This record gives sequence, structure tokens and C-alpha cells, in this order.
Amino acid sequence: MITYRTSQPGDRAACLLTANAAFSKPGAPVDFAAMLPKVYGEDRPMTAPHEIAVDDAGKVLGLVGVLPGTLCAGGRTLKTGYLGTMGVHPDARGLGVMKELMTRMVADIRDMGCDLTLLDGLRQRYEYQGYTPAGIAWHATVCRDNVHHALKGLDASGVTFAPILPGTPLEEEAAALHRRRSARFDRDALGFATVCRSYGGQGWAALRGGELLGFLVADRRDAQLTDLCAPDVLTADLLLKAWLEQREVDEVRLRLPDWEQPLLRHLATWAEELSLQQAVNARILHYAPVIEALLRLKASYTRLQDGTWAFEAEGQRVTIRVQQGQVTVTPDAAHPVPLTGLEANRLLLYPFPWEGMPETVPGWFPLPLYACAPDGF
Repeated sequence: MITYRTSQPGDRAACLLTANAAFSKPGAPVDFAAMLPKVYGEDRPMTAPHEIAVDDAGKVLGLVGVLPGTLCAGGRTLKTGYLGTMGVHPDARGLGVMKELMTRMVADIRDMGCDLTLLDGLRQRYEYQGYTPAGIAWHATVCRDNVHHALKGLDASGVTFAPILPGTPLEEEAAALHRRRSARFDRDALGFATVCRSYGGQGWAALRGGELLGFLVADRRDAQLTDLCAPDVLTADLLLKAWLEQREVDEVRLRLPDWEQPLLRHLATWAEELSLQQAVNARILHYAPVIEALLRLKASYTRLQDGTWAFEAEGQRVTIRVQQGQVTVTPDAAHPVPLTGLEANRLLLYPFPWEGMPETVPGWFPLPLYACAPDGF
């Protein structure tokens, strides 16, 4: 018989065994403890609650975890739940374990009071639970040739990179710079340096004369920059040029949010490639606060057309108003457009036009949701 329950701290070892077995492939083993120290590190057993399935012998057959978080955007704080480690042991596949675990976890997230829930994975697999591809992620490729020609007059000498380690003054300086961003996931609760180490990443502080210029997070090959934080485009250029000059890579790929408009416009003038994709899979649970926070964020970097629009979904009525760049969202509506939960989430979050899309005020949507690899689960 299969029993479903919430994990306890003592389940860490059994959960890791199942997670590693579920995601490993021949010749490509997975070690979740090393890959996600912010969740499974020895110093923090099971910081993320899990729903697990166990057999009569106590073996964990499947699991789904949720990482509680905080998204600060548009002058608001949103409570988030990021789902991850969604796996079933090879011996238990085909028994409906994941469907039941996901149903239980979505209920848990509602009980936690989350405004928004996110996950990574195949679109149709999680669309049954109301998730849709969401937000905007820009991908840029910068190669040595770009730097040689476009940044030839920029002096990057004296720029050095130091690893950001837990408990150091450099960690606090980088964390303080992160906190000054216009939108961010909180990293303090789990430790800034530890968060940067997610999925084999490493945080690097860019220094010149002992002064922190900015920071980046790179993968093991130094070719994928999953986070880049600089106070202005000139400093970003310095970081990119110095990185390519000092690392044994021919090009780097960056992933950036839509609200980094000055940097994106700047990169469009000299980077090798710039493309747009959805950022994450997401489901809004409380529409009014999420829309208000993310639409205010969007209004901070692009002009929004004045207008009013109202809808009803999942028992929530919402009216959105924009007047002279000021966004107000109220949990009421006199004549709302009726939508299913999936329709509402797709309308608000999906970055591409789609068949049957309801008419709204042009330019309001998609909302600029974004999560980089260090902030994921």
C-alpha cells in the first residue's frame, strides 16, 4: 500500500536516495545534496517541505518539494512557493504517484498563503495543475569577437574576480547590491553565497582596487552566466570584457529579465545574439496582489496605456486600472470577463499571442515574471 504524507527532517536521506534515482541516467548520476545545497545541504536538512509517497517498508517512492520564498517587486512583497525535485523512483512509475503528490502539494501551497507558485518542467505535464509558461527571459550571447571590436576602447585592466563565500564581508556586499534591484527574490534567508551555488553555480564578485563593481553567477564551465548584477551598463561591459579576457571560454550566454531594459537595449547594439523566451512555469493563486506588484514593476520601465479592465477567475473578481502610469488593482469587478484559471494565468503571464486570447488593454500583459537559476528549485 502507498501512503502519502508530509516529510519530516529525518526523511532527508531517504528523499535524497529517491530523488537521485529518479533523475539519474546511465553515465550521468545526479547528486541533489551537491546540486542544491540551499535545500539539501548537511547544515540545513529539508529546509523545503516535501510531500512524499512511501510503501509499507518505509521506502520513499516519490516526492515533490516546495521552496518558500519572497518576491519583491513594484513596492510589494509577494509570498511564493517554488516547486522542485518532482520525481518518482523508477520502480514506482506508472502508479499515479506524481498526480497525487502534485494534488496534495498544490493544496499545501494554498494553505501556506502563497500568492504565486512556480516550477520548471514540461508544459503539458503541469498544465493539468493550472501552470502555464510565464514571464519574459532574454538570452544574450557575447563572444570574444564582440568584445574585441565593440569594447576595444574599454579598459578592463585591474578588474579581478573573487569567489563569494558564506560568512564573508564580500558576501554581504554582494547581497546588499542584490537587495537594491528593482525586483528580486530574497536570498538572505537561505544565505546569499549558498543560493548562488545552486545547480553547480558559483557567485563571483568583480573587484577593482578593492571596490565591489558588481557580481555574476557562472556555471562550472564559466560559459553560462545565470545572474549578472551591475549598477549601470558601463560596469556590465567591464564585467563581461574582464570575464572573457580571464576565462578560457570563447563566448558566454546571459539570461536577463525584461526590466533590465537599459542593459538589454545596450546589448542589442553589440552582442552577437539576443532572443526572447518564457522564463518559468507559474500559477497565480491570489490575482490582485500579483497583478498589482508586477504591473507596477512594468510601469517603472515602460509606458502603460491608460485603461480599465476586469475579469473573474477561480472565484476572484479583479479590476485593473492604469491612469497616467499609476496602477491600481482592486478585488472587485462590476462586469468582469469570465475566465478559467488556466485562461487567466495564460492571459496574464504567457509571453506570446495565442489562439482565442481575450482582448485586453494593449501592452499590459504579459506580466514581467522572472526567476533565474539561483532562485529556482
